[in-house]
Amino acid sequence: MPAASNNLDSKSGTILISGGHLTPALATIEYLQKNHSNIKIVFVGRQYSQEKERQLAKEREVCQEIGIPFYSITAAKFHRSAWWRNIYELPKIIPSFWQAYQIIKDNQVDLFLSFGGYLAIPVALMAKLMGKKIVTHEQTKSSGLANEIIALLADRVAVSHAESAMKFPKRKTVMTGNPIRQKLLRKYKRPPVWLPDKPKPILYITGGSQGSQVINNTVGQIIDELTTKFTVIHQCGRSQNQRYWRSLQEQASLLPPSQQQHYLVHEWIDEQEISWIMQHAVLAISRSGANTTLEMTIHALPAIFIPLPFAHNNEQWKNAQELVEAGAALLLEQKDLDPETLWDFVQAASAKRAVMKRKAEKMRDDLILNGAENLVTTCLELLNEVYF
Repeated sequence: MPAASNNLDSKSGTILISGGHLTPALATIEYLQKNHSNIKIVFVGRQYSQEKERQLAKEREVCQEIGIPFYSITAAKFHRSAWWRNIYELPKIIPSFWQAYQIIKDNQVDLFLSFGGYLAIPVALMAKLMGKKIVTHEQTKSSGLANEIIALLADRVAVSHAESAMKFPKRKTVMTGNPIRQKLLRKYKRPPVWLPDKPKPILYITGGSQGSQVINNTVGQIIDELTTKFTVIHQCGRSQNQRYWRSLQEQASLLPPSQQQHYLVHEWIDEQEISWIMQHAVLAISRSGANTTLEMTIHALPAIFIPLPFAHNNEQWKNAQELVEAGAALLLEQKDLDPETLWDFVQAASAKRAVMKRKAEKMRDDLILNGAENLVTTCLELLNEVYF
């Protein structure tokens, strides 16, 4: 079921968005704000990205920046491995339904757009009971448990990959591609102001917005070797009391003065800066979430991927494997990750970088770059059914 062009300029409505995958959610919001300002947008998300550390979630901060009402709910999270922990999640179920009901009712929501995640399940169930339209977007190649449940309730299931389309009912599945923020597609001439005047070849390292302790610790042990060859830009992720950032800064302070300026560690880097970095970096070391691998492909950036080993359905390994098979990346299993092995992989990737770059450029040519437009069109078609 291909997405078709549509327009709702003469009508207004309210779309409630839940961002299990935050980046495509923000790309969709960006497209709506620019092209359909008559549509009211409300966001429901987490209060904390890490409950144990009471670390505030990024989505609340971003929604405040872009002027979108944000609501948090307390939803039950299903634990696959430590199943006994599900007992402690049971008390959250009834309150999550009540909270979802209040948000939908108070904002007169017409359509719920889900980007997966456990928090979206009670919202989708309540939206269905209240007769609201539901669209869910599956970003990955292997569908998540939440989306498998929400797909049973949804009017449309939007997917980014043909592989995942086969896992949902054909009659209501539409290939939209993955929504991409426009800042990631633009070419920027000005480097980040914090970059040294004469950088070495740029190595970009990221473990995602929340960071990866194992990647951070391993990188920290070879900062000396890395900064002899590269200007290292390390997005370490947010942690309680800046734990990651402080530890890496301490290790960087032990470098010779001439190398210290070539190690730049940040908890968070904005989209414009990320776009410039990916356009100009020679290599990346990264987890292989769907958003990350997409962004690497957009910029044809050769990468060493270290998949999260306990991701649902091994999805990060699958994301990385596609680029590895194409010759655009290398894959380093976390069980094999240590300072010596990582440095060996960096040297190997550097030696074959030109070939990896060409292979990545071929993959970029096959990308769907208007995923946000396609997804919004799908939503507007359903809203038209509400109005007419």
